[in-house]
Amino acid sequence: MNDAMHTEPRFPLPPRRILAVADATPAARNAIWRAALLARESGASLNVLHVLRDARGADAARSSLEQLCACIEERVGVQAAVEMPRGDLLREATRAARDADLLVLASRPGNTLRERISGAPVERLIRLSRIPALVVKRPAAPPRGASLADAALRGSYARVLVSVDLGRGAGGGIAAARHLSHDPAMEVFHAVSARREAPRDGAAEAPAAGATAVERARTTLRAAIAAAGTHGRGAA
Repeated sequence: MNDAMHTEPRFPLPPRRILAVADATPAARNAIWRAALLARESGASLNVLHVLRDARGADAARSSLEQLCACIEERVGVQAAVEMPRGDLLREATRAARDADLLVLASRPGNTLRERISGAPVERLIRLSRIPALVVKRPAAPPRGASLADAALRGSYARVLVSVDLGRGAGGGIAAARHLSHDPAMEVFHAVSARREAPRDGAAEAPAAGATAVERARTTLRAAIAAAGTHGRGAA
């Protein structure tokens, strides 16, 4: 899976409200398609947020976004609500995310010196939002002429590798990733540090004293998979 996922310990599964952050780029349009497919699969509502810096180009942006949403409704059967406020992107997106269960946005590499130091806008938005976030890279739009019953319209991914730390949020990350996977044999990955590593506060289970770093990590990961409940079933 080429998409990155961030999660906090608490979230509803499946998501009831999905927020897609948009702009005029092809990558953002692709992210909206992915959000629509996920909304269709989970029965969630879909809100699309496009933040304007000023009034210039607002009419053209709205027209383009409404055309996209009309196409999505025709081909996927999901009606999106569009919001286009003026202001700061991070502030408006963080505000809108308070009423959502899943944030969907496009990957955007940072190029400026400021972004390399403080993080790209996508990374800052994920840090500020207190809900799971899916950063979309893979093409998501269904083929032209696809019917609503077409299996290609599924929003989930075929295979998922979920990377976690040893903190209490690991079980939540596993559950959220499993919800997006059609493969029951999802893999859970953790990179063991070369220095001595111990589970963070709130980890689900304390490994035995004297265990190696790999043994400690394996024990904690098994506990995290168990903490994910039915969503962790079959994960390795």
